[in-house]
Amino acid sequence: MKKKKIHLAAGPDDYNQYFMPLAGDTIPGNMKYALGEINLSLRPVPADSLYFTTVQSASAGQQSAAASFAANILYQVNLQDTLVKLNPYFMFPQNDGMRYQKLDVIVGIPVNTEVEIDEPLRWKANYFDFRDGSREGGPYIMTSSGLQLKNPPAPEPPDTIQDDISERGRKVTIIRKTANGKTVTERTIETK
Repeated sequence: MKKKKIHLAAGPDDYNQYFMPLAGDTIPGNMKYALGEINLSLRPVPADSLYFTTVQSASAGQQSAAASFAANILYQVNLQDTLVKLNPYFMFPQNDGMRYQKLDVIVGIPVNTEVEIDEPLRWKANYFDFRDGSREGGPYIMTSSGLQLKNPPAPEPPDTIQDDISERGRKVTIIRKTANGKTVTERTIETK
């Protein structure tokens, strides 16, 4: 994928559809499945191609049983040109029980790629993947140190505090705050 723009979208909008893989197939077999939430990490890669991997894990009394429970985790992703549909949930057989099943989805995005992320996925993404800590808004640019807002908000000027103003023998503190381009003035009068 050599495009310099990518859109990460959540899978099906209908909650019940999360039980259906994104490809449109039905649930494998006649087995009952349970859902678990993915852990999403968006990382920079120096290459010019999208990188996608998953890490499945589970717990059990023996390592072989844990590996079997982890291998039963089902997850699919759908890639269409610059659109990547990620299902926010993974499935595992209900008969496996709760074995601390976990699925880490790691998406490596080429540096200098513009990234649009749907809100449900932004909140599933690792907080530290966002360079400025801002998961609200977008679009983003993938930098070598993580996602950064493409159009960051202009920094607001610091509050201006003026002390020692005297009105009618009383001390007055005036605070001017600027928010969203509007200046608000607050006055505090000290009484004797």
